[in-house]
Amino acid sequence: MIGRSLFKRYAKALIEVARRDKLLPYVEKDLRSFRELLKSHPELEGFFSDPKVNPLRKQELLEELLSVVDYQEITKNFLRLLASRRRLPYLEEVEEAFELEVNRLEGVVVTEVISPLPLSAGQARKIARRVSAFLGKKVKIRNRVDPSLVGGVIIKIGDTVYDGSLKKQLQILSERLVQG
Repeated sequence: MIGRSLFKRYAKALIEVARRDKLLPYVEKDLRSFRELLKSHPELEGFFSDPKVNPLRKQELLEELLSVVDYQEITKNFLRLLASRRRLPYLEEVEEAFELEVNRLEGVVVTEVISPLPLSAGQARKIARRVSAFLGKKVKIRNRVDPSLVGGVIIKIGDTVYDGSLKKQLQILSERLVQG
C-alpha cells in the first residue's frame, strides 16, 4: 500500500508549481473535475486501476481525454506524471492531500455539516459565517445528508462535534424524563 506521505509529496509539488504560476484555483478545479469524471464513469476508473492493462494504453487514453478538456497545462502534465508512475488509481488520495494542503496554506477550516436534507446555498453561507466568526478563520462547508436526524444539524470541526440535531435533543429530553 502506498502511504499518505507520497500523496502529500505529489500534492505539495503541484501546489508549489501552481502557486508560482498563479494558477492554484484553476488547477484545484481541474483536479476535482478529473476526479469527478473518473467517479462518474466507473469503467474508466476501473481501466486506469487495472494492473493488467498495458500502461501505454492507459497513457493513450489519458491523452485522448486531455485533448478534449480545458485544463491548465500544469494539470495535464501532472496527470501524465501520475499515469507514467502508475499512480493515477490514487488520484482521489492525491487530490484530497492537495485540498488539505491548500486549505492549510490559506487558513481555511473544513467544516462538515450533517443535516436531514441538503443545505441551501443560503443556509450553508449562514452556517459558514457563524462558524467563521466563532473560529476567527475562513470556513469551507461540506454538507452530508443523514435523513435519520429528522431536524437540526450536526457540525464537525476537526475532532470536535456540535450536535444540534433534533434527534440528539429528543435523546437528552428522554434521559431527563427517565432521571426524573
